[in-house]
Amino acid sequence: MNKIKKNYIMGLMTPLTVCQHDGAAAILLNGQTTYCGEEERYLRYKHARGHIPVNAIAKSLEFNKIGIKDIKAVFISACKYPDLKKRVQVYFKHYFGHSPEVIMVDHQLSHLASAYFPSNFNKSMILSIDGMGDFKSMAGGVGSNGKIKILQTKSVDQSLGIFYQTMTQFIGFDGMGDEYKVMGLSAYGKKHLDLSKIIKVKEFDYKIDPSFLKREPIHRNFDEPRYGEKLIGLFGKPRIKGEKINQFHKDFALSVQTNFEKAVIALVKKLHKKTGLRNLCLAGGCALNCVTNMKLLELDFIDNLYVQPAATDQGSALGAALYGSNSYGIKPKIIKNYYLGEGFSNSEILKVLKICNVKFSKIKNISNYVAKSLNKGKIVAIFNGRSEFGPRALGNRSILANPKIKNIKDEINKKIKFRESFRPFAPAVLEDKSNEIFYMKNKSPHMTITYKVKPKWIKKIPGVVHIDKTARVQTVNSSDNKQFYSIIKNFYKLSKVPVVVNTSFNIKGEPMVDKPLDAIKTFFSSGIDELYLGNFLITKQKK
Repeated sequence: MNKIKKNYIMGLMTPLTVCQHDGAAAILLNGQTTYCGEEERYLRYKHARGHIPVNAIAKSLEFNKIGIKDIKAVFISACKYPDLKKRVQVYFKHYFGHSPEVIMVDHQLSHLASAYFPSNFNKSMILSIDGMGDFKSMAGGVGSNGKIKILQTKSVDQSLGIFYQTMTQFIGFDGMGDEYKVMGLSAYGKKHLDLSKIIKVKEFDYKIDPSFLKREPIHRNFDEPRYGEKLIGLFGKPRIKGEKINQFHKDFALSVQTNFEKAVIALVKKLHKKTGLRNLCLAGGCALNCVTNMKLLELDFIDNLYVQPAATDQGSALGAALYGSNSYGIKPKIIKNYYLGEGFSNSEILKVLKICNVKFSKIKNISNYVAKSLNKGKIVAIFNGRSEFGPRALGNRSILANPKIKNIKDEINKKIKFRESFRPFAPAVLEDKSNEIFYMKNKSPHMTITYKVKPKWIKKIPGVVHIDKTARVQTVNSSDNKQFYSIIKNFYKLSKVPVVVNTSFNIKGEPMVDKPLDAIKTFFSSGIDELYLGNFLITKQKK
């Protein structure tokens, strides 16, 4: 009997400067995604700016039990930097002794591929919106019968990502990665400020005045403020980091979010007008704006919305691999779930516990223990199975709590996450109960869309309801994550509520935990009550 030929395709996002970020590696075997790793998880440095994903590459090879010479080709999410290909080949030869064939893929095309191929839509509109990539800030097109056609793009001076980033800096947050704070803060706004001098939105398009967004050359640092004197002249002194947030900042956030939403909707309307299609796939960093995604799903011409859960640049590594596999005639297979990172056996976890001299007990039925602890009001951390690919914890590297407790959000923000009090937490809900609690028709397994909470449930689950009566929902079923589903189901039996608070297992400014040692360090440096590490329970000694 002939053996099936093993075709390994690798995709990379390869930052080489401080303005490039989210390095990642992905491997496909005969079209099946087997591993996706983010460099920040290994370096313990959020976004891993300027770091080629050497550790992610090594781990992806180790997981597949192959060497670098087994890789058929490497597809890189970038094509406009003339020296990048040669530099990556040098890196490969230095760290791995060999460089496979390296093929460059347009950055925006990588994003489009990352959303289209896993969506399971035969025909769909596809939209990538980010800060910039290969000197474009967006690309819209069509995916049809396994092929992608780009129909429209926008230049960097019309970047919605840079617009949002600049406004984020103006109200005192970091220029990279803090945009979600503005999104959360926007719900507290009471009136709209006039931003028409900066951005004008029409029915099918928008126009940004780039003079308000001080563009820096590619070699400059992301932390350097983008806003200039023109923006200061319009709205006054920017907020200094750490300064108290006042109503103006909340209104400013609302105005930024609203204009952003209108601009994205205009792009989608234009794409729909050209194509007549009713399915939509989203990728690029701006696709993680879950409030905007809710507004898109409410459009009367959108039947189905798929948002790539690793929508930021790390997802372009997966997109490059999917595009590469398809270009070789190897059709990408459906990605059943996004638990695509590292996993650890109980024996490996036990070794770490013994090295750390941590007191622990072995538990047979984790889900029962967790459910009981949650029902008692304890905040617990879960470390189970393979880590999630993307910024959202989906039950394997999660902190869980009881949503019935009114002030649980404040407690987690203050004692565990050490972050701003206005930021909400997400509900993880049993999939078959989701439409009883939220206004939603389809499942939402990746926590990428906000939904309105039904009135009778608002007071039942106050810990996950934002001030605007919405929640960023994760639906959970047993086939995607058996243990997480069992935890929520057991909690439901005890509490009559089929929902738990779910937030990523990390503290402010750090990547999500990836290894057992990361979990132990985070547990003992925060106010988490219990840690379930594989089949082991770790608690803290009482005073």
